[in-house]
Amino acid sequence: MSSKLNETDKSVLRAIQNDSASSSRSLAESLGMSQSSLWRRINDLENLGAIKKRVALLDADVVGLPVCVIVQVNMVSYEASARKEFENFVSTIPEITTCYAMTGSYDYTLTVQTDSVAGFEALHMNKILAHPSVSGSSSQIALRCVKYTTELAI
Repeated sequence: MSSKLNETDKSVLRAIQNDSASSSRSLAESLGMSQSSLWRRINDLENLGAIKKRVALLDADVVGLPVCVIVQVNMVSYEASARKEFENFVSTIPEITTCYAMTGSYDYTLTVQTDSVAGFEALHMNKILAHPSVSGSSSQIALRCVKYTTELAI
């Protein structure tokens, strides 16, 4: 997909990654474009799939979800149906904020954000480990967040 992006596209993407709440007027001015040209460009980038969603980054501590846990999961089976079932399951759990299919010792790596260690334990024991596709897991609780961004280096 990156081969379809020219330098203007990348400039627009960098700008909206940095502050998606900017007005189209101020964004267009900072990029040296008209508002209508910017709107068309953003619309094209959305249609291309380069822009998936516009969101605000929240402070987990402020909103009451200070516990971040990295969970590595192993599967019982590598069959496509088992993987799909697990991936569908993960998408229904709001505390799981990311899920990556992995190479190496673990099949999936999850990021889980909860209100407490007890809250994580309940989720881990009653949902993640209880899932029929899961054979086991390993978890690490983050001490603090050093870097938190969704900006891609384009």
